[in-house]
Amino acid sequence: MFSVFEKIKNFFKSKHMKRIAESSDTSRLFWLIKKEKDIGKIQCMLSNYVTVLSSDEILEIISKMPVKNRLDMLSSYKRYITPYDLSEFIVKKLDTDWKIKALNEFKDILDIFDIYKIFENISPDKRIEALDVIVDRLDSSNLADMIKKYVPYSQRKEAILKYDNQLDVFSKVGIIKKMPSNDIAEVLEKYKDILSSSNILEILDKVPSSKIEKVINVVKDKLTSSSLADIITYKALEKDRLNLLLECSDYIEPAMIADIIKNALDNENRKIAILHLKDKLDEKLIGEIVQYYLKDDKELIEQLKNNMYEEDYNYLKKIG
Repeated sequence: MFSVFEKIKNFFKSKHMKRIAESSDTSRLFWLIKKEKDIGKIQCMLSNYVTVLSSDEILEIISKMPVKNRLDMLSSYKRYITPYDLSEFIVKKLDTDWKIKALNEFKDILDIFDIYKIFENISPDKRIEALDVIVDRLDSSNLADMIKKYVPYSQRKEAILKYDNQLDVFSKVGIIKKMPSNDIAEVLEKYKDILSSSNILEILDKVPSSKIEKVINVVKDKLTSSSLADIITYKALEKDRLNLLLECSDYIEPAMIADIIKNALDNENRKIAILHLKDKLDEKLIGEIVQYYLKDDKELIEQLKNNMYEEDYNYLKKIG
């Protein structure tokens, strides 16, 4: 006597064999389904013969259906469809909103490269919405990669703040380097305490000289004296150097302040800098700057009388 289980198994087996027998020529069967115009009949025929159709044949039949029916049919027959064919269908046969719904439905069976391919074909203004759907499938590195590759330039600040908890420090640095300069200062303000000085310098290297002053003012307390001096001297625009020096002087050693005044400023700005920063410089440094660059400025020499060695003052008065 057969068990109930065996009876059920034999029933389905006989039904399956009957279907194959009814149409051993699958290409003709596929042609008949494609030729059918009635949506209800197509759905019924596909349901009956899905087991003898190939993945791409199933998808071609589904592609003939109204767009609103395609996702439900993909879900119904997903075990008969290869992930590669599925991703190709999503890319080519669904619009952006349906692509996002499909990502939500199939994110666990699509590999990361299929997901990338789908993202390339999602409208840019919808990509953060799409990221929300599959963020739990991504590690920090993949998420950062998606943001850098697919999220529009102007929306990357929104993305890094939105996915703050999912991104490690290394990933955050990579994203910040690919953000608009105007957004970098704001983001650095938030993250500067978790970034190393080398992280910050790596980011600053990508900031154009015209924007460096705004960004430096956010992170000046996180950089070494030497780094600040190098940025002011070699990175900042000439017109911005004086302001940057004055703004960062509390974080720069006196000898390096003197080097910036000597090597990065013209005489007009040297005079302004030395008058503003005279209390941060010792007599020797002030004497050197005046002797080599400003020795003809009698008014300045008088203003600095109490900040120089007496012999230096007398010497400069004499040659003046």
